[in-house]
Amino acid sequence: MLIYCEGCGARYQIDVNRLSSGKPKGKCSKCSKIIDLSEYTEKFSVAGEDDCGGEGENVRKMKSSSMGISQLKPVPLTSGTGFRIIAPFIVLILLAGAGMASLYLGFVPGIISNQISLRAQSISRSFSAGVLQPLMLRNYLAVNKTASMHADFPDVAYVAVLNQKNLVVAGIMNKKDEFSQEFKDKIEKSGFPIDMLTENEISTGSDISVKDIKAGGRMIHDAAVRIPDSLGIVHVGLFKENAEKEINGAFWPVFILLGVFSAAGTIVLFVITKSIVVPIHRLTRSAQKIALGNTNEPIKIQGKGEIEALSTSLEMMRQSINMAIVRLRRKNNS
Repeated sequence: MLIYCEGCGARYQIDVNRLSSGKPKGKCSKCSKIIDLSEYTEKFSVAGEDDCGGEGENVRKMKSSSMGISQLKPVPLTSGTGFRIIAPFIVLILLAGAGMASLYLGFVPGIISNQISLRAQSISRSFSAGVLQPLMLRNYLAVNKTASMHADFPDVAYVAVLNQKNLVVAGIMNKKDEFSQEFKDKIEKSGFPIDMLTENEISTGSDISVKDIKAGGRMIHDAAVRIPDSLGIVHVGLFKENAEKEINGAFWPVFILLGVFSAAGTIVLFVITKSIVVPIHRLTRSAQKIALGNTNEPIKIQGKGEIEALSTSLEMMRQSINMAIVRLRRKNNS
């Protein structure tokens, strides 16, 4: 038979076949509370005052002994239910994050490079069309004005116009401070560095060529386009790192939004889970008390829906057990 200490909640198992008659009492080995066992059995072996440390002849500490009393370990109430609810959501978020990271690493670098190349080609083609008429008229002032206008475009490192003899007609370096000091000193001394343009030459039969080159400690995406009527070549160089940062910045809001939704979803799911798990834990404790024979403590009906229905059912069961005990005692006394 199972009994229950109302002081600390410790549970004990009693072998009624090994207890003597009388009005037995037991002392809880944890909190020393006296437990009346007369309502559970009529057989209980009593001990003298020396056995229980002065608690009286009908009192004895309840421990595993020849009395047939042994303590049971409490059933732990863990948050396993909540974890099982939240864990799949967390795993889903992690998988979504891993998938997005994989897509980002697999596709975004190529997309960024393609966008930089398209931007450089677009500017160089516009530049080529803009200098066509001034070159035909040998209006080099207008050529330089057009070059200056295109050099002011975002992320442009330089623009240059070469004539049919590969001589620089117009060459403008933009944002010189972003280059190394040695490279800036070279520009001040020798003018526009035409040698770097030779790294990206247009092949025969082609009208355009794009290539990543390094100049002044910076990576430059150079786009070379032939000017119509074979009047020369234009070069437009973009700071590759700057363009990459600008394009990358367009992707960050997506990741931030995903993080915000993930955090909000986790919080909402945690609150919902807590509203389910906590009442279930309370009902579990109440059910354990009933199983140990404590049927006098009413079960508080809390929650809504299924939780309320379960609380009501447990309370009805407790009342039914109490009524059955009363009927059994009346029958035994009659």
